[in-house]
Amino acid sequence: MKVLAPIYGLTDAGAEAQRLQAAGVDGAFTFEGPHDVFLPLAVAAAASDLSLMSNVAIAFPRNAVHMAHSAWDLQQLSQHRFTLGLGTQIRTHIERRFGEEFDHPVERMRDTVGALRAVFA
Repeated sequence: MKVLAPIYGLTDAGAEAQRLQAAGVDGAFTFEGPHDVFLPLAVAAAASDLSLMSNVAIAFPRNAVHMAHSAWDLQQLSQHRFTLGLGTQIRTHIERRFGEEFDHPVERMRDTVGALRAVFA
């Protein structure tokens, strides 16, 4: 079984990744919160050999091509140790926090994943 742990901050993401690696943790993840979900992972990738994951990147407020570029850059920076975790969030957050529509979330996620796969192809 693999053990993952969160990285919460941005400015200390590198040091935290090194501490987690020294403690024997297999990987680290970030979540959509006070910081961009991807930037702390870029810092962690440069500072450690941990597996890295976005847990989760909220898909709907992001442009799929821009998200694909961020994910691919992280994949290269981490030497193929990155896993892109996507989520929809809840209606209230999408509509109030991000100002986006929450109509047909399953279909929208399917479209987003299809667009990501097309960019990665």
